Amino acid sequence: MIEVNHITKRFGKVTAVDDFTLDINRGSVLGIVGSNGGGKSTLLRILSGVFDADSGEVKINGQNIYNNPSVKGECFFIPDFPYFSNSATLENTAYLYRSLYPNWNENAFRQFCSVFPIDPDAKIIDMSKGMQRQAALILAISTCPRYLLLDEIFDGLDPVVRRLVKKILIDNVSANDMTVVIASHNLRELEELCDRICLIHKGKLLLEREIDEIKLGLRKVQVAFTEVPDNSFFEEINVINLWRNGNIFNLTIRGTEDEFMPKFFQTVDKIKPAYDITYKIVLFICKLLLTADLVITSVCVVGRYVPFVPDPAWSEEVVLTLMSYMAVLSAALAIRRNAHIRMTAFDQYLPKSVIRALDILADVAVLILGVVMITVGFSYAVQIGAKGNYVSMPSVSKFWMYFPIPLAGIAMVVFEIEAVYNHIKGIFVKEEK
Repeated sequence: MIEVNHITKRFGKVTAVDDFTLDINRGSVLGIVGSNGGGKSTLLRILSGVFDADSGEVKINGQNIYNNPSVKGECFFIPDFPYFSNSATLENTAYLYRSLYPNWNENAFRQFCSVFPIDPDAKIIDMSKGMQRQAALILAISTCPRYLLLDEIFDGLDPVVRRLVKKILIDNVSANDMTVVIASHNLRELEELCDRICLIHKGKLLLEREIDEIKLGLRKVQVAFTEVPDNSFFEEINVINLWRNGNIFNLTIRGTEDEFMPKFFQTVDKIKPAYDITYKIVLFICKLLLTADLVITSVCVVGRYVPFVPDPAWSEEVVLTLMSYMAVLSAALAIRRNAHIRMTAFDQYLPKSVIRALDILADVAVLILGVVMITVGFSYAVQIGAKGNYVSMPSVSKFWMYFPIPLAGIAMVVFEIEAVYNHIKGIFVKEEK
């Protein structure tokens, strides 16, 4: 049994392992999962006695591992980059190991040499990274260690060799009661091999669970936000780990899909008022433009028959501009109210899943159209519109004649993001009848 008691390891100002505590049972296979730089390699080096912890202790069968040759003799550590001398081959390294490891198994060594596609007399340093790992594993298993520590052992191996390595490890755990600790950044590689999984991040133990429990209870979710939420946004969700890259959040969440998804969408729904406010603003602008349009048109009509009522020369150009704003902004409002034209004649003959997929596809297409309207419309407004002026109002740029297109594009993008989100929400959350 390996006992890890509150170990901490620092390198300068960087804390690689932070107050780490763990018990590893004899005859088990433990997977240590974490991102690159999370502390996995340092932890394995402490477990194998290569590094001494700044504080805390590591015991194997009740004895400290560091500076204890008898305990170290029961362990074999394969680092991420196995070290071999320039002239080392499998054969001459095996010759050395026969004298160093009392449990050396010559029959196992010969068997593994025949199974793995490696020339025993070839220089290991000239081999690929994957071949070097295979060579290190052959030597390691042949020493018959009680404790085998592996750092990214599957990195650089093809699928066939990966399966072979997993089979060899499983067979040795069963036959020799060997304890295996594997560090990897890829959880999928460990699913069919490990009994338990530890999640480590920035040197801290975040999670330790049986592999079956993790499969049932954890979900990985990636979410992109237009506006970055604060930490309180995730309080109602059982977040195990959170990694952020700009506006994209990668979450590891505990709970089944049926438990998590309603809570997740309930949390995300907190931004719904932003869509409501955008809708009210656009609606208010349309009402204001309509009122102005009616007033100007009425004044012009009255001015034709009543001498003292002026008929402004700019009225026609202004009315047309206001109508262009209302036309494109009303299209955006129709998206929010789900009032755009839609063919429903075949809905009764199609499965609901197909209808939903078509709706999502249509909304995505309109979303793309909105993006095009923003980019192309603004470009036209700046490059073409800004170079001309209204005939009746020489001081006013025609930029404002083109500006409704990108403005409506912004509103369409906002409302289509909401529409697509509602479609996705409908897939995971059943509506109450």
